[in-house]
Amino acid sequence: MKLENEFKQWLECHYPANTAGSRMTNCKNVEKSYGDLGVHLEKDRCSKIIFDLTYSTDDEREHRKAKHPVPIDGNIRNGSATLKQAVGLYVKFRDDYKNGHSLENSQEENSNPNTKKINAQKSPLLRIS
Repeated sequence: MKLENEFKQWLECHYPANTAGSRMTNCKNVEKSYGDLGVHLEKDRCSKIIFDLTYSTDDEREHRKAKHPVPIDGNIRNGSATLKQAVGLYVKFRDDYKNGHSLENSQEENSNPNTKKINAQKSPLLRIS
């Protein structure tokens, strides 16, 4: 995954640590079946993967097989949606990165309590309310 460390930091600025870790793991699991997400992003903004990960309630009701090869332990619709969300977050991160949004700006714009803690550690003048 291109910019893996930066993506992890970006996730940690927007989500609690356990959620950020789960989304990273989701992306790595997708990469096991599809290859580097960075390559797919450059090719088609991961649209093929996102399409494959789409699994509707109708698909579930009709007991259709998933269009993607990523193994899911549990409910196919929920698992596919989680993987799709994780890939979407990677695309959003890369858009932010491409548009010059720095990690510090992401932290300042975010209301995540974990972000406030990070900012407080960076700047002793910042007060946490």
